[in-house]
Amino acid sequence: MLEINFQHIRPYNGGLTDAFEELCCQIFHRLSDNSIQNFYLPQRSQFQRFRGAGGDGGVEALWILPNGNKWGLQSKYFEKDKLEASEFNQMKNSLETAVNNHPEITLYIYCIPFDTTGKKAEGKRGKSQTEKLNKWKEEQLKNLKSKNINLSIEFWTESKLRDYLLAVDKEGGLRRYWFDYEVMTNDWLKKRLNDAKVQAGKRYSPKLSVNVPAFDAFNY
Repeated sequence: MLEINFQHIRPYNGGLTDAFEELCCQIFHRLSDNSIQNFYLPQRSQFQRFRGAGGDGGVEALWILPNGNKWGLQSKYFEKDKLEASEFNQMKNSLETAVNNHPEITLYIYCIPFDTTGKKAEGKRGKSQTEKLNKWKEEQLKNLKSKNINLSIEFWTESKLRDYLLAVDKEGGLRRYWFDYEVMTNDWLKKRLNDAKVQAGKRYSPKLSVNVPAFDAFNY
């Protein structure tokens, strides 16, 4: 069983941020099979994916429902110990941009690659990440409501993303691609070849070659 660790995700477009964004969008896209509990996506809903270069308009991807409402997704590949003013400003800017570009949004989802810390023990100073996140969410919803904008905000943190990935990836292909570093690398192929040589023992000869139709395909 592969370990689903978003800190060790396979790089994509040269980095982990793009990799996390792409995986979140793939999970979001697979909402269409309604395999995620409490997420019923109406039939004939349309999925849109946006490229981040030059600005994504506040959303990485959208589901456009038949009634015209939209569900938007935004990934934030923050570090585990960083959920302070800078991160909240990034989230606020994304939310404001999304609402301006897509006023039909009724659900806005943030994907974060870690679970937030819980309430601190009595006597400990400061607020936990969960308390900060909830307070920030209340402030944003209040501000939006004052502008007659009503929407829901959700946070898909590490645990929830893991559950959703397991729900939509029944065959395991997504997990193998994003978290198995041994899939068909040169080192992986060499190891398999060496294992086969050991198992064959004296029966193995590099001079032995059996022509099969598959060889013709590899010649092109």
